[in-house]
Amino acid sequence: MVGRGFVGRAAQVGDCLAGEPAWVVLVSGPPGAGRTRLLAEVAARGAGPVRWAAVVTAAEVERSADEGGLLVVDDVHLADAPTRRLLADVVRDRPGRLRLLLSARAGRCPTELVHAVLVAGPAARHVSVPPLTDDEVAELLPEVGPVLRGRIAAAGAGIPRYLLALAELPPHTWPARGPGEGVDRPLAVEERPILAELAGLPAAERAVVRAAAHCGTTVDVDLVRVLSDRSETEVTDLLESLVRHDVLVSDDAGLRFRHPLVHAAAHRLAPESREFGAHHRAVRHLRARDAPLRARAYHLEKSHRHHDLRAVRELVGAAKAVADTCPVTSARWLGVALRDLPERLRGTPEHVEAALLHVRALVVAGRPAQARERLVELSAWLPPGDPRTLTPLARCEQDLGRPRRARAILEEVEAHTADPELRLELTALRLADDDPRGAVECAERLLGTTPGSAPAAGSALAAVAGTFAAAPAPGPARAPAVRGTAHSVAAHALRALALLFLGRVAEARAGHRTAVDGFDLLGDEALRDVLEPTTALHWSGHFLDDDRRAAVRVERALHVARESGHTRALPHLHTVHAHVLCKLGRLDAAAAAAAEAEDTARDTGRRDLLPLARAVRSRVRLLTGDRADAVASWHALDESPRPAVRWWSRLVDEHLAEAALDLDPRPATAPGAEAHAAEAVREATRTGLRGRLAAALLRSSACALERGDHSRAAADATSAATAFATASMPLHQGRALLAAAVAAGRAGDFDGATRDIGRARELFHAAGAHALLREATSAQRGLAGRQPAPRGLSRRERQVAELVVRGLGTKQIATELFLSPRTVEDHISRVLRKLELTSRAGIALKLASADTARAS
Repeated sequence: MVGRGFVGRAAQVGDCLAGEPAWVVLVSGPPGAGRTRLLAEVAARGAGPVRWAAVVTAAEVERSADEGGLLVVDDVHLADAPTRRLLADVVRDRPGRLRLLLSARAGRCPTELVHAVLVAGPAARHVSVPPLTDDEVAELLPEVGPVLRGRIAAAGAGIPRYLLALAELPPHTWPARGPGEGVDRPLAVEERPILAELAGLPAAERAVVRAAAHCGTTVDVDLVRVLSDRSETEVTDLLESLVRHDVLVSDDAGLRFRHPLVHAAAHRLAPESREFGAHHRAVRHLRARDAPLRARAYHLEKSHRHHDLRAVRELVGAAKAVADTCPVTSARWLGVALRDLPERLRGTPEHVEAALLHVRALVVAGRPAQARERLVELSAWLPPGDPRTLTPLARCEQDLGRPRRARAILEEVEAHTADPELRLELTALRLADDDPRGAVECAERLLGTTPGSAPAAGSALAAVAGTFAAAPAPGPARAPAVRGTAHSVAAHALRALALLFLGRVAEARAGHRTAVDGFDLLGDEALRDVLEPTTALHWSGHFLDDDRRAAVRVERALHVARESGHTRALPHLHTVHAHVLCKLGRLDAAAAAAAEAEDTARDTGRRDLLPLARAVRSRVRLLTGDRADAVASWHALDESPRPAVRWWSRLVDEHLAEAALDLDPRPATAPGAEAHAAEAVREATRTGLRGRLAAALLRSSACALERGDHSRAAADATSAATAFATASMPLHQGRALLAAAVAAGRAGDFDGATRDIGRARELFHAAGAHALLREATSAQRGLAGRQPAPRGLSRRERQVAELVVRGLGTKQIATELFLSPRTVEDHISRVLRKLELTSRAGIALKLASADTARAS
C-alpha cells in the first residue's frame, strides 16, 4: 500500500494492541495482504523499544526481555530451524517483560510455533488478515470508478498488492493465466515486490519457476522437467518447495501460480542461457505426446529454426485454432510463421491463406495500421482488387478514421460480389458516411427483401434463424438472403438505426425489437463475429429511450469481447456504454466507461472515437460539480477535430450544445422559440420518443414562464418530468422538476414547489450530481424569498425546527421523528419560508424571537 492510507486493518491493529494477558501475537494472512505493513503500524503505535529481526538469537531475546521491548519477526515461515525452535521456547516460557509480534503466511506457520501458541492459551493471540471487503477496496482506490473498481476487486481477490497493481494497468493489459500473456507492458510499481520475491529464490527453484511459467493455466510437471532439464524427482521436490513458498498453489484445478500477476512476474525472470534448447526439447516432447498444436505453438515460437517448414505449418494450424478466441496470440504466431516461411513457398496458396489469416487476426485484435501494412505486402502476390482483401482493407480504413475511403473500396466491387460479409460491412459504412437511405437498401438486400419493403419480422426464433420472408430483388450479382444467425441480427440492427436517422421511427422501433430478439438468442460464439456491427443495436436502444436494456446488452457484448480478445470492438462498445450510462444518471460508471473508451481507442488506433468518449467525460465533470475542469474540457473538445463519421460528429455537437446551455443559460424568448417548441412537441408526440417529447415540453415550459403563464409553465415542466422518468433519464427528470418548482413558486403553489425540489434533490443525490444539487439549493432559496408573509409553524414543523437548532442533520432528524429524509426536507423548506429565511443558520434566532413575543 505504497503511498496510500492504511486501509481496512483497524480491527486487526486493535487486536494486536489489546495488551495483557496476551503478550504474543501471531499475525497470518495470504501473500500481499499487508502483513508487514500491519506489523509496522502496530510497532509504531506501541510503547517501548522495537526490534525487527529475521534471525533471532538468544542474546536478542534476552536484551528485549530486560528492556521490556517489542520483538517483531516477519515471515517466520521463512525463518531457519534454530530461530523457529527458539521462538517456540520463548512462547512457552516468557522471559522477563518481552512482547512478541510474529507474522506468517496463512497455512505456512511452522508446526512447532503453532503448537506453542496453542499451548500458551490466553497469553497468545492469533490475528488473521483477511482480504479487503468491497467497501475497503473503495477506500483503497477512491479515484477508480465503481464499474472498474468492481472488476479490479474480482481480479485482485481482495489482496491489496494485487488490487494496487491492477489499478495501475489498463484492464486490457491485465495478465491472464497463460504462457507469455500479460507481460508485453511496463512493470507496475506493485509488481516489483512480486518479481523481487521470485528473483530471491534459490537458483534451482528459480529455474523451475521459469519453466513453469512456460506452461499453460496449470503446470505440466513433465513439461517442466523437460524445460528445466532436471530429473523427475528433483522437479517434484522443487515444485513442492514452491508450493510451500506460496509461489504455486495446488487445488482441484491442478498445480498453478497463486495469481496471474505472479505468473506474469515469473516470465520476467532473466531467461536461462540455454532457453532456446529448452524450448526445442519441449517441442520434441510435445510432438511425442501428440499434444494439440496450440500447446506446441508457444515453444515453436521460441525455438524453431529459419525455414523449418514443419514448425511453420504447426504454427499456422495453432493460429487457426485460436483465431476466434485469442486473436492477439493468433496474430503473433502467424507473424512468426510468415517471417520464416521458406522462400520457395512465397506467393503460393498456402502463403496467401496464412497471410490473409494474419491480416484478419490483426484487424480483430485492434491493430489496423499493422494489418494495412500486411495487406500492402500481400498485394504483390495477388491480382489487383482481389475480393478477399477488400473487406479487411475497408475495416482498416474505417478504424483509421477514413470511412469514406473504406466505402469507396467496397462499392467498386459491390455489383460483382455476393459476399454477405462484404455487404454487411458496406451497410455499416453507408450509415457511417451519412447515407442512411443507402444503408437501409443495402441491409434489405442483404436480408433478402425488395428494397423499400420491410422484412417480415416473424417470431424471435424466426429472426434468429434468419428465416425472414423474402422476395428476391432484381439486379446484377444479387446477394442471397443472409441465413447466418449473427449476420441477420447485425443487418436488422443496422437497418433499424438507419431508419431512425431517416425519421421512420415506428419502422425503426419494430426493426429494433426484431434485432433485440435475435441478439438475446445469439450464443457468445456467434455474437463475437458481429460485435462491431451490432453496436448499432445499442445505439438505437439509446436513441429509442431503451437505455436500461441497452446497458445490459452492451455489458454482455463487452464481456464477450474481453473474453475472446476481440479488441477491435472494445473502444466502440465502451463509448456507447458511456453514453447509455450517462443518460441513466449513473455518472461514476459513465466516467469509468468513457475513460476505458479513450484508453482502448488510443491503443487500437481508433482515434475517431475519442471525441465521443471525451464528450461524456466533459458532461460528467459538469454534472458532478468540477466546473473549472468541465469548462476546460468543453473548450478542448470544442476545438478538437470532429469524427469522420458524420452522425458521431453530430452527437458530439449535441453534447457540446447541451453543456453550453448549462455553462451559460440563455432566455427562451429567442425569435420563434414558442413556435419551434410547439412544433417539437407535435413531432415528438407523433414519433412516440419520450425523451424528445420531454425535452420539447421543457422548452415549451421555459417559453410559458418567460411570457408569465406560470400555471402552463408548471404543467408543461411536470409533464416533461413524467416523460423523462418514463425514458429512464433521472437527471433530466430532476431538472424538469426544478423548472416545475420555479413555475409553481411564481404561481403561488409553494407546497407543490417544495415537493418538486425535494424530489429533484433525491434524484441528484442518488446520481452524485453535486452541481445539480447546488442548483436545487439555489431554487429552494429563491422560493423562500418569494413566500408570502410568515404564518405560524405547525407542531411538526416546530419539532423539526428545534432539532435543526440542536445541530441535527436531515438524516438524524428523520431517524429521531421516524420520517423519511425527503419529508424532513419538505418540513425544513416550509419552516424557512414561514420564517422568511434562506438558510438554517437563522432559525434559532427566529424561534427565540417568536417565543419572546408570545410570552410578552
